[in-house]
Amino acid sequence: MTGPGLDALPVAACIGDLRAALSDHGVVLLSAPTGSGKTTAIPPALLDLPALGSRKILMLEPRRLAARLACEWMASVIHERPGATIGYRTGTETAVSGATRIEVMTEGVLTRRLQRDPELADTGLVIFDEVHERHLATDLGLALVRDIQLGLRTDLRVLLMSATLSDTAFTRYFPDAPLVESQGRQFPVAIDYLPRAAGLRLDRLVRDGVLRVLAVTRGDVLVFLPGLREIAHCERALEGDMAAMGITLRRLHGAMSGAEQDLVREREGPRRVILASAVAQSSITLPRVDGVVDAGLVRTACFDHANGFTRLVTSPASQDIADQRAGRAGRVRPGHCLRLWTPEDHRGRPRFARPEIEQADLSALALDLAAWGTPDAAGLHWLTPPPSAAFAAARRRLHELGLVALDGTITTVGRRTVDHGFSPRLGAALACAAPAHQPLLCAVAAIVDERDTVRDRDDVALATRLTWLRTHPDSAAARRMRRLAARVRVPAWNGEGAHDEELARLLLPVYGDRVALCVERGETAVFKLACGPRARLALADPLSRQDALLALIVEETAEGPWMRLAVPLSGSLWDDAQRSAVERLCVRWDERTYTFAAYKERRLGDIRLQALPCAVPRDADFPEALEAAVRRAGLAALPWTEEALALRARLAWLASLPSREGWPDVSDAALVSHVQWLSAAVIAPRGQTAAASVDVARGLYHGLLSSVQRHEIDRLAPASVPLRSGRPYPLRYTGGGPPVLAAPVQEFLGMTETPRLDAGRVAVTVELLSPARRPLQVTSDLQGFWRGAYPELRRALAARYPRHEWPLDPLSVPPYRPHKRRS
Repeated sequence: MTGPGLDALPVAACIGDLRAALSDHGVVLLSAPTGSGKTTAIPPALLDLPALGSRKILMLEPRRLAARLACEWMASVIHERPGATIGYRTGTETAVSGATRIEVMTEGVLTRRLQRDPELADTGLVIFDEVHERHLATDLGLALVRDIQLGLRTDLRVLLMSATLSDTAFTRYFPDAPLVESQGRQFPVAIDYLPRAAGLRLDRLVRDGVLRVLAVTRGDVLVFLPGLREIAHCERALEGDMAAMGITLRRLHGAMSGAEQDLVREREGPRRVILASAVAQSSITLPRVDGVVDAGLVRTACFDHANGFTRLVTSPASQDIADQRAGRAGRVRPGHCLRLWTPEDHRGRPRFARPEIEQADLSALALDLAAWGTPDAAGLHWLTPPPSAAFAAARRRLHELGLVALDGTITTVGRRTVDHGFSPRLGAALACAAPAHQPLLCAVAAIVDERDTVRDRDDVALATRLTWLRTHPDSAAARRMRRLAARVRVPAWNGEGAHDEELARLLLPVYGDRVALCVERGETAVFKLACGPRARLALADPLSRQDALLALIVEETAEGPWMRLAVPLSGSLWDDAQRSAVERLCVRWDERTYTFAAYKERRLGDIRLQALPCAVPRDADFPEALEAAVRRAGLAALPWTEEALALRARLAWLASLPSREGWPDVSDAALVSHVQWLSAAVIAPRGQTAAASVDVARGLYHGLLSSVQRHEIDRLAPASVPLRSGRPYPLRYTGGGPPVLAAPVQEFLGMTETPRLDAGRVAVTVELLSPARRPLQVTSDLQGFWRGAYPELRRALAARYPRHEWPLDPLSVPPYRPHKRRS
């Protein structure tokens, strides 16, 4: 199937090669630059491929907006409406029919389809578009499709498309797959940089950048921002200037309704500035854009499997994402892109974005794999395998929620959760809820899943978000709510029951690790979460006055974690939460008194609810208590003696010598990050009444040094050096050069050679003192001192200190004996 609009696209030149490759190979890679038309030209051009027979083509898009727009454009070329020959499915809407031959869908929809139809019997080709973005659903979908292709459907074809496929994980993963390359139609784009001044807010920097790009372009300006919150702030910062210039401000993000998104695609009208999320990066052509302002930021969900918490982290965009964004300025004419960072910063950014499978919550993936019959992920062909520790933690969470059995096989509740398309936690909550509460849980799931739906609001209460949902029936979240309710076969939520107590009662059983207790109220309210982290809440938010919350979403910002979605816990619900608290004996190191102390604690996860002092048990794990204190408070938690400080300085000096590899790093960072050496610092109690104590020097000596090093240290870097009197004088080891040996001049009489360390390689710095212990001279050449400075010093000092020896010839005197006072 082709048409005049499709034939005119640059990618049309390689369609013959692509058809030939797909006729002979199961997997083909297509690399086509931004603007080549691959998303809309390729599926229709392959529909009559003989290898497909009469089967469908499925094309996967990473975003709902891209799926809908690609379908609409392809359908318009053949003068049809979406849902006829060409249709689409997303998590919020569907336009397909029995006549549909090309189906564009989001990646999560494919996963649910595979669970229902593990052979894809009616499908001949699966196209993965924009695969370089490496979403979790992309990697999972590709692994499942490859499993079908290799095991059941050798006739199934797979096509991977991207603007950046050369020399990537895909070419290494499919070494035998042909790579078809297309030329693009890209006008030149001038790229400038505007670094962010210290203390300047992002919205003010964006305003300056937009004004600069408007001055050098004549079309619309597209501004890339990490999320809705930043879009709202920048909109407020630009309103006055844009109104004065007669320029329209528009938003573009995935949570908008279709009608709102269509406004951004208008080909006529006044000049516009479009504030967009990552949804505008790919698969969407905005017909009037010739200017781009890129904040250079992306927001990703990063999961900490140790505490079970996903944080939304705003971080610098990779180079490939920045290049893709810049390309948006060159679609219609030569354009201009302004990056809000420095060229040096750009060169230091990673070339490609990190695969989501390496940093995301793997609970949903583990549940899908359990439903697929491969609960341990073995036997599937992965671009990047799930990290073993994170995957094991995800399987444990699924078992705790009752979604999988102990051996990893899926339970009835787990299967229902997969079929309904719920996240694991909310799927478990739905299974526990009475039928009357299930419509409300469908609404809650839509809010939690659509993280950016109301992110431009400052309040974080879930009840407030639900009120917003009820008054915005055309929003993406409202559409998703209705689809979830249809799958569960319950009525759509009618607005009833959305009060705090009911929400907390429904969610507490599956979010028990998200209980948060207020521990500080200053400039902000600080809440300690049972799963470990602390998160802040603005004092202007009504929930900041609550003592306890249920934290549903936390966002990592430059100022630390902030609460973004929560439910208050009060009264009997707080009592219910505390019922899962456990009592335990805790031994801690008190860095104020330098002693071990014991407490009987009552804890809710990482939240300490109560602590009562008690006797320290003799068999306590003292090293663990000491290590925990150092990890918490740093090296200041330890009782540093002069002996310990001196030994550390000696070790630091030895480690700095090029000739002495293998000596331990004793920097602050090293001693805190590798705390195992502290075990040797603990001196266990030896009597019935004795208490354990800590000797830091002992820990450094026995915990860091090998037996050979313990034997060598006094030879290579001694603590002191005996001089002519036989008395040892300490050496001062500093980080700035050779060690310093300070002693009275008389101790060096008769010495021609400066004392040396490191097996004679390093001469010490000699600090010669008067009888009053005042510095007279600093030298590393004693022989030069006797010839040069000594004669003049002798005349002055002999008059001042007549009872001390000041020989004319300092090199021919017997060993020095300090003058003894008469009684």
